[in-house]
Amino acid sequence: MQETEFVELFKKAKNGDQKDLNKFFQVLYVRIRPIARHNLYGYGVEDIEDVIQDTIVGFLKKIHRIKDPKNYAITICHNKCNEKHRKKYRKSAPVNSIDAQKIDEILTYISNTGNISYGIEDSILAGIDRKNQLVIIKESLKHLSDYCREFTLLTLKNTELKEILAILKNMIPNLTDTNFYTRNHRCREDLITEIRNRKKMEGILS
Repeated sequence: MQETEFVELFKKAKNGDQKDLNKFFQVLYVRIRPIARHNLYGYGVEDIEDVIQDTIVGFLKKIHRIKDPKNYAITICHNKCNEKHRKKYRKSAPVNSIDAQKIDEILTYISNTGNISYGIEDSILAGIDRKNQLVIIKESLKHLSDYCREFTLLTLKNTELKEILAILKNMIPNLTDTNFYTRNHRCREDLITEIRNRKKMEGILS
């Protein structure tokens, strides 16, 4: 696809038509994939797919403010690759304002409803007061991907899986059913792992 065609398709997608939006993200997926593969040389296919889909989610969040779709998508992709590298070496990735809002939304829901299930064994947070539970969960969420934070909030709200799939497919048109269920399982495992790591850092025995 020529650059002028890409820009025109972006303008149509920006207007909110779901068909144009899906087509645009399919084209964007093809453009981003080689960048992610190059930057994540030596990583597994799932890690590369995580970065691509998180890039698309990040792009969608700011689509109405983007003026240069090509360079903006490349920048997001590079940032997501860097986050993946930092996570691999256990360095904390910076959380932008949108991610912070998502985390606060999750914590507000937990605080108001007391719902902290999300596939987490009761024993993991047993014996810890609610205030410290929220601190541990908040710090753990910072290490999760955009996708996992979105999935966490929807799960906490007891949204049915088929509805979550529909919501996330609107955000990520290339998301397959198989990838959806695989990533969801990994999201739960990642959150539990981060909670355990945070407990160790806080000196709380598992």
